[in-house]
Amino acid sequence: MTTKFNVAEVERSCAEKYLKALKLPEEITSDMVVEGGRVRLKVFQSVDQYNGMRSAIAWVYKVARVEMPFAQDFGTYIKGITRHVAAAKQHLGLKLMKGEAVMKPEAYELIAEHLFKSGEKRDIFNHLMLLLDWNLMKRSENCLNVKMIHIEFEKDYLKFIFEKEKGKQHGDMHGPWHCFANPEKPHICLVLAFARYICGYRRFYKNANHCFPAPTSILARGRGE
Repeated sequence: MTTKFNVAEVERSCAEKYLKALKLPEEITSDMVVEGGRVRLKVFQSVDQYNGMRSAIAWVYKVARVEMPFAQDFGTYIKGITRHVAAAKQHLGLKLMKGEAVMKPEAYELIAEHLFKSGEKRDIFNHLMLLLDWNLMKRSENCLNVKMIHIEFEKDYLKFIFEKEKGKQHGDMHGPWHCFANPEKPHICLVLAFARYICGYRRFYKNANHCFPAPTSILARGRGE
């Protein structure tokens, strides 16, 4: 964990404030200075990444049924990292967060409209998967494994029921999820996206239990293979 760093190039004044805030003895040397007078620094990664490493190591000990002797030291080490990460955000202007930036609704609609108007058959599947991920707020794996028995038409909406996901392995899910039609914006209408998929890939509904029985076959079919 002590070797997991990112390299950042920042203004010299920002680097000096960062080092001073952490009371580090390290001075800015000539080999740290890059083009334009900027300074190259090693900074810690996000706290979530280090917590992930700790969880992985703890899991190995758990599987081996051996008590992890340095569990308390891990907590102390990560608590110290938190101070470094906070200083990097404040003085270096770095975004040390896990994951990517949130997709804005405008970007979502733009992508959905492009797939909706595409002449490629495979984009019918791609369009539906995009809308499912967005409306259900689920991991792609959950959407790919959805079964027809998970979907019901009720009143004026589609109802989705999931019994299991990554963070809920024992069927203790909240829900169900209700997805309504959007006649004013057909490119983000999940009901219409399902109708297009059913009409375009009718052969996959011979087994009504699976909504997406073979995603790779669907994509290959869309390419004309």
